[in-house]
Amino acid sequence: MKKLLTLIFALLLCCSVLFASCDEEDKNSLDTSEQTTECSEQKIDPEEPPTDTEESTSTPEESTTGREDSSSEGAPSKESVGLAYAISQEGQTCAIIGIGTCTDTEIYIPAKIDGYSVTVIRLGAFFNCNTLTNITLPEGIISIEEDAFSGCINLTSITIPNSVTNIDEFAFRGCIGLTNVKIPKSVTNIGVGAFYMCANLTSITVDSNNANYMSIDGNVYSKDGKTLIQYAAGKTATSFIVPDSVTCIGEGAFLGCTELTSITIPDSLKSIASSAFVYSGLKNVYYSGTASKWGEICSNPTNDMLINATVYYYSESIPTEEGNYWHYVDGVPTPW
Repeated sequence: MKKLLTLIFALLLCCSVLFASCDEEDKNSLDTSEQTTECSEQKIDPEEPPTDTEESTSTPEESTTGREDSSSEGAPSKESVGLAYAISQEGQTCAIIGIGTCTDTEIYIPAKIDGYSVTVIRLGAFFNCNTLTNITLPEGIISIEEDAFSGCINLTSITIPNSVTNIDEFAFRGCIGLTNVKIPKSVTNIGVGAFYMCANLTSITVDSNNANYMSIDGNVYSKDGKTLIQYAAGKTATSFIVPDSVTCIGEGAFLGCTELTSITIPDSLKSIASSAFVYSGLKNVYYSGTASKWGEICSNPTNDMLINATVYYYSESIPTEEGNYWHYVDGVPTPW
């Protein structure tokens, strides 16, 4: 009996040890599963910012030309690099002085170069740049100097910002590709022959808020309409009637207007400045006043084309005296 009780006790002890071992394995298995779940949740956290490693392996946008497209409102889409410039004496601004190493055919002048604000396109800066097709100037440009774009025969578009006050003489001489130009409200000076030999320029439009100039039918006048500043040289019309408000034909107003062969001048005109009709095609002048009044008009001797043209004086009825006279026929000046 004693041996039987000992055997039973031994069997119960073995079972107890076995059950304890199984419980420990189940507990370890559960702990491992919970730890794995916690790691998975950390990996898919949507709020987790990129690591330094992720940023360093990203591919940057190409900027091989030294310029990048900008999506900022009002900023130019690109800026040309390699342009030659000169720093002003005060050391805060600079002027574009040449094409430099820039090979762009469409040039976007930057507002700043190396920290210096660009304010001037210097004399002859892009002289005879035959590859130039488009030029965009930034806000901040104040002056376009003499011959700045002369000889740019393939230039078809120029954007002048509302900061430019001066367009110097012959600034766009010979830009035969230009067909229209817009003058902003800020311009206070348009130099003589600024658009001389622009053979296809048919319209110069002045901002209506400009305090110094205005445009009528694509031609430029003083704001009060008394001075004809610039006739668009590319117009194909062979005749032109000067408005009655005009008292002065400005210097170089019809310079190089080769298509123009006749002009009608009101008796309100008081003066004709120098070189007003130089290199024009003028042959006939229809003047609304008398011969004596025409003689009072101050015409500069440089106006050979005007002096050598045939002058007709207005007469409503058939003239009884000898001379050259004209009248309107269906609104067209016609010699008697």
